[in-house]
Amino acid sequence: MAMTPLKRPKIACIGAAHWDRLASLTSPLKMHQLNSVSTQRVPSGASLNTAMDLSILGFPVKLLSVLGNDQEAKELLRSLNQSGVDTEEMELLDNAGTGWSTTLVCDDGNIQFGLADLSLYQALSKRWLEPHLSNLDDWPYWIVDNHVQSDSLEALCEQAPKVGAKLFAAADSAALVKNFRPFLGAMDGLFLNRIEAEIFLDCELTSLASASNAVSDLLKAGAKLAVITLGAEGLVYGVRGRDEVRHMATPPANVVNVSGAGDALTAGTVASIALGNEIDCAIVHGIEAAKASVETFANVNPAMTPQLVDEFFANPAAA
Repeated sequence: MAMTPLKRPKIACIGAAHWDRLASLTSPLKMHQLNSVSTQRVPSGASLNTAMDLSILGFPVKLLSVLGNDQEAKELLRSLNQSGVDTEEMELLDNAGTGWSTTLVCDDGNIQFGLADLSLYQALSKRWLEPHLSNLDDWPYWIVDNHVQSDSLEALCEQAPKVGAKLFAAADSAALVKNFRPFLGAMDGLFLNRIEAEIFLDCELTSLASASNAVSDLLKAGAKLAVITLGAEGLVYGVRGRDEVRHMATPPANVVNVSGAGDALTAGTVASIALGNEIDCAIVHGIEAAKASVETFANVNPAMTPQLVDEFFANPAAA
C-alpha cells in the first residue's frame, strides 16, 4: 500500500547564492605553473545549496538573497526555478555582478582550495531585509548563513520568536563565522565545520575529544543545538540541557566531491526536525542527506526524491 506523503512545513533560506566553477585536475597538481582541469559550473552558496536540497526533499522553500543584474543572474534564477525554489523575493543589484567562486576538487573529493568574489553580500543588510521580514511571518523555519550582515542577523533573531519561527544558522565562510557570536543564544541551532568552529571559539580541534569539548563550550555560551562536522571522522553534536555530547561516524560513501555536504547536512537535519523528529533522529537524517551530496560532483544530488525521503523520514526507527 502506498504511504501517504508527509506534510512538509515551509522553510526559508536567507544568504548566499552564486555560481561555483568546480574544477578537477586531469593530472597531478604542479605549483607555479598552468594545470589542466575539467570544469563544471553549478549553483552554489550555503543558502542556495540548502534551499535546493530542501526542494529536492519535497519542502516548500524560498530563497532570499541578492544577485547582480546580469546574464549570470538570469541563468541562476532559471536553474533555481527549475529546481522548485521560490525566487520571487530575490533582488537584482545594478551596481554589482553576481557572485562567483572557483573550487579545485582533489581526486579524493576534498577541496584543494577555493577562490571567490562575493563582495555583493555586503548588501545583505537590515535595510535590504526589512521589506522581506513580514513575508516571513508564515514560514515556520528559517535557515540563515553568515554572509548576512550583523544588523540583519539581529533583526532575524528579534523577529523569529515574535512569529513562532525556528531560526537555524549555518556557516558558509570561515572568515565571517564570528558574525554569529552575538546571536548564539537566540538561534535554535548552529552548524559549523572544524575550521569554522576553531575560528569561532579561538581554539584548535585536534581530536574527537577536543571537538566534543568545543560543542560543550558552544552550549555553555548559549547554543540550543550545536553541530560540528569533522569530515571523514563524522560529526559531534550536543543539545542544551543534556550533559552528553554525542559523536556520529561518517557512513561509507563513494566520495566524489565534499563541497555542499555541510549544506545537505543542515537541510536534512532541519527538514527532519520540521517533520517532528527528535534531534538524534534528525542528525541521522542529516548525515544521510550529506552522504547523498558527496556522491555527486555537483553541490546538490538530484537523485534524492520526495518519495524516498518520505519512507526514511517516516521511520525514525531506521535512525
